[in-house]
Amino acid sequence: MPTDSFAAPVFVTGIPGRALTATARLLQDHCWTGTADGDPIDLQFQGGSSNAAIRGGIIDELLEKMAISAYQPRTFKGNLDRFFVRGMRNWVADVLRPMAYAGQRWMYADPHLALLFPTFAAAFPEARWVVIRQVLQHSLNELEQLNPAPARSREDWLDYCGYLLHWLDGVRAGVSRHHEVRADSEGNISQQSAMLLTNSLGISAQYAFSVSLDASGTGAIIDPGIETAAAGAAARPGRCALRHIRHYLTDRPLEIADDVALVGSSDQLRGAGLGPTIDAHQTIFRFNMVPVTAEFANDAGSRCDYYFLRKRMKLMLDAAAPDQRIIFIRQIQSSGVICYPGEFDLLRQFNPNPCQFEMSPQELGRLFRALLGDAGDVFSLSIIPRNGIRLLACLLAEGLRPSLYGFDLDARDRASHYFDDKEQVEMAHGHRPGVEYRLLQQLRERGLIRVV
Repeated sequence: MPTDSFAAPVFVTGIPGRALTATARLLQDHCWTGTADGDPIDLQFQGGSSNAAIRGGIIDELLEKMAISAYQPRTFKGNLDRFFVRGMRNWVADVLRPMAYAGQRWMYADPHLALLFPTFAAAFPEARWVVIRQVLQHSLNELEQLNPAPARSREDWLDYCGYLLHWLDGVRAGVSRHHEVRADSEGNISQQSAMLLTNSLGISAQYAFSVSLDASGTGAIIDPGIETAAAGAAARPGRCALRHIRHYLTDRPLEIADDVALVGSSDQLRGAGLGPTIDAHQTIFRFNMVPVTAEFANDAGSRCDYYFLRKRMKLMLDAAAPDQRIIFIRQIQSSGVICYPGEFDLLRQFNPNPCQFEMSPQELGRLFRALLGDAGDVFSLSIIPRNGIRLLACLLAEGLRPSLYGFDLDARDRASHYFDDKEQVEMAHGHRPGVEYRLLQQLRERGLIRVV
């Protein structure tokens, strides 16, 4: 088989789990995989892939040649960035030839694709990548249940998943033709996510599908949904790299979709009914230990992509009630986390790949002065901006115009949070809400932010 007879491949990767398996099974109906019809793909364990010949003949052999063990992740960082295989397309062709591949669109799904994405992306620049995002806790539970090995503790699996997430961030940052699929809290793929995926890949599906696994985790359930024969391909949203927020493991800037909502904690969200509007944004930031629960979903939304956490987070965790602490830990396990230097040891217990905030007070001050002139010269050693203003500065530095929800613009008597009755207090030193209100008013008047 000549290598130029390849159709554009679809590469599917993510940490092992139900969502990765369900997505691969959905695409199995539309792409050649080299597996027999009806032969189920299972990627819930660390050795799973959609094609054993590619896994054994290429993936595992490459890792072995590079002296890298997928289960000793500390060997990853020194080797993978520099590795490239010449003739990769010929190698893949040699593996596919005995399986009667005839040039049709093909798909390969494997968690370990993330480890070798620079090689595969260079060899197949026309490929479409699908990155599965699912709750880390579920993946850890499945790995422990399906891979009983006394030599591997939960901490070992946490390391393993953490370095996979590190390289998945590389796929997101380094491959422009990629599509993210977000699983729900149970590891299932919603009908809407499946429809957006098939449309994004240009698959002429007559139906959108809702994909999940049955209770035993062994069978795919695919239910026909809304007809989408006339649906057009979903446009990939614009992306933006935040230079002042960087991944802890890779030092790469955080890349986000540029339709951004910052959700504050003002009690004015109570009864506002803005939850659906907030959830419609592509990227949603929240702050500290704010609860994202069904109780507040109608007013404050039910989604969060990134939590920006305060300094000395341990003090807040230790002071929180046990139920609050449990809710918060579950939230940061399934979302991105942004924190200050020095907080990593605490947070990596719950989220293996946090991001670091790196904008100095001097940079923040220069930014607001550049935007607002003298009106932006408001912070000093005794007037310290809160996290919402710091994050806003990072977004404005990249030319974004975020939408703000739950941010006050004026002082009010007994102003509190929407989720509790703790009052906002104006202090002589430290955080000064009144100063921030005036700053936000100026930014809104100049059209730099949208306040809802």
